[in-house]
Amino acid sequence: MSRLTPTIASRLEFFVLDSTTYLPVASLGHADVSASGYVLRSLNGKRTASTSVSLSSNAALTADVVAGQFITIDSARGHYAIDCPSGSANVAYDFTEAAVTFTAGHIVRPVVHEIENKINTALALYDGDGVATESTLSYTAVEANGANTLASLIYAVVQLTDASVSTMAADTRDAILNRVLAGNHTTSGTVGLLLQFLDALVSSRLAPAVAGRTLDVSASGAVTAELDSADQGLTPAQQAQIDRIESQTSKLSGTPVTGNGNVKQGGQIVLKHGDDHTVALGNPVTVPVDDVGGALHTLMTAVGVGNLSVVAIRGVDPASRVSGTVAALSYSSNVLTVTMEFVATETVKGVVGPAYNYDVIKTDTPTRTYFSGRLTLTRDAR
Repeated sequence: MSRLTPTIASRLEFFVLDSTTYLPVASLGHADVSASGYVLRSLNGKRTASTSVSLSSNAALTADVVAGQFITIDSARGHYAIDCPSGSANVAYDFTEAAVTFTAGHIVRPVVHEIENKINTALALYDGDGVATESTLSYTAVEANGANTLASLIYAVVQLTDASVSTMAADTRDAILNRVLAGNHTTSGTVGLLLQFLDALVSSRLAPAVAGRTLDVSASGAVTAELDSADQGLTPAQQAQIDRIESQTSKLSGTPVTGNGNVKQGGQIVLKHGDDHTVALGNPVTVPVDDVGGALHTLMTAVGVGNLSVVAIRGVDPASRVSGTVAALSYSSNVLTVTMEFVATETVKGVVGPAYNYDVIKTDTPTRTYFSGRLTLTRDAR
């Protein structure tokens, strides 16, 4: 299914599975299609009859959209598409939907999730008598590109030489915490160790707390907490440890973060109505955005500041739209800093008082929004 854009041809994607094994079918081309076309759909459920498309050539995903092409997106996953003419972009409808019929033995699906492929792959590896072999049950059969699934964790646990319940429980916990917290769960003052501490406090698996019970909350055993009774709170040392952890984990939250200059706490931009806010004047808008790992910075840098823009609007009133530009991008300590500029000819268009919603967008095709926030204009005192 594809969102309609008037006058632009549609590339409609789908997945092709084997009708027996439900595994992806690779190496298909236009010659394998017995009929193809598209239907138009609206959000209220209205649907047209299928319009035929004659497929005459094969092309890769990188090719321009040309009506009649059969596109291979990822043959290993059975992921293909057809190019429909621009006439399919009828403004009276909201979406186009592929209508494709293949030769016998194929199933066409709009979406196939990765976990479905993994499960079907494992099932297909069963012996002819329906008994699963050891290799079928191994996590390598379920996750071919690495130990990144829950199946791999379970597989690792059942390979233990000591398969006692307590050992399996401990190793399952360690395996999951290793995956979630990158192994950082056995060091004093870490989030992982705090989770274990809290689990021990509230777990129904433990015997009722009794006076004098000692609970070790550090990897080395150097820090202990004495729980005199079941209903006592944390000791000062425990509270200090939680405070240290919270000060670190607070850095992982949100989108636009700390305030500075004309940006309030939480990332809300405040502009003076009719003023310039530029780098040259020393008063640009500098918005820090949480970006753990730098993925957002990488995407926006690749596009370039010349193809980035800021657009703010109040409700649905296009006359109140205020536009700005992105002057610079920088990145440090998991925070992306976006420097924006707004000129007076734009800020004077805005309405003082009501809150605006702003988007930082990519202006060339295909467009996309990278992050959003709030913006207000205040009256100039002059």
